Amino acid sequence: MKKSRLIGALLACTMAVSGLPAVIVPDASLTVTAEAATAKLAAPKNIKGTLDGTTLTLTWSAVSGADAYRVYKYNDSTGKYETLKNTASAKCVIKGLSKGSYKFRVAALVKSGNKYSAQTKSTAIKATVKGTTTEKKTTAADPITFPAFGTAKDKAIKAMELSNGVDMGEMQKGLYSYAGFKKINNEDCMIMLFFNSDGKFCYGGAIITPEAMSVADLNKALTAANGKETVTVNSSGTSISAWVFKSSKTFKMVLGNDDGAIYASVSLDLIPSTVLSDEQKKAILNGVGDFSSILT
Repeated sequence: MKKSRLIGALLACTMAVSGLPAVIVPDASLTVTAEAATAKLAAPKNIKGTLDGTTLTLTWSAVSGADAYRVYKYNDSTGKYETLKNTASAKCVIKGLSKGSYKFRVAALVKSGNKYSAQTKSTAIKATVKGTTTEKKTTAADPITFPAFGTAKDKAIKAMELSNGVDMGEMQKGLYSYAGFKKINNEDCMIMLFFNSDGKFCYGGAIITPEAMSVADLNKALTAANGKETVTVNSSGTSISAWVFKSSKTFKMVLGNDDGAIYASVSLDLIPSTVLSDEQKKAILNGVGDFSSILT
């Protein structure tokens, strides 16, 4: 079996003196100028929101003269609506929302040359996420409770309460991490939180020592929390067990032997394609993919 990049990264974390700053790459697909002084287009109307677990789909009536649209999300900290996404159609899909209440507004965009100007904002539409309904809710039986997928980096790190935390920077192209330690059954285990270029939590990993929990006990705990595993493989003393949730496009995995185990929880929607290709993601969702490929 190939040496795990994750293991190497986690071990390197213990020797890190200072963290490498993670790079957040903004979406620069549209450049927006100051709002035009001339008469603006009307605000989008008939805005509707449909929730499916932690995914919100916003739709609205097209605005005559609009070249694109901008969706704004209310920031409780600043008390302002801030740009969330630009979209070419009268529809916006927002994935990985954490439990809580949200407010959104929409405005048409008008193109002039290579630049866009925002028009009149719509009235606010509210949405409340009660938690995912597309997979069995994680219980205390899970070895590690990671933040909800899509949680912003600062909130995810704070929620995990890791000791000796270090910002590891870019681990693979488009994938950034933060590492530290957390106790499992009173034993320190190394944890890594991975974020995509949008700063959204997409992948949690943990090295769990045999003193903290055996591979057999890990599998038992995950089965109790999530039902029967989708895939199980045992080769030369190393086992892989995976739980695939097609509706939410996520999976959980345990890889290990008597010397310890790696536990991973991954969002296939949010993890960059530079880490897992679209073909690999599709194979994993069908239960035939190489689940360990994320670690190698």
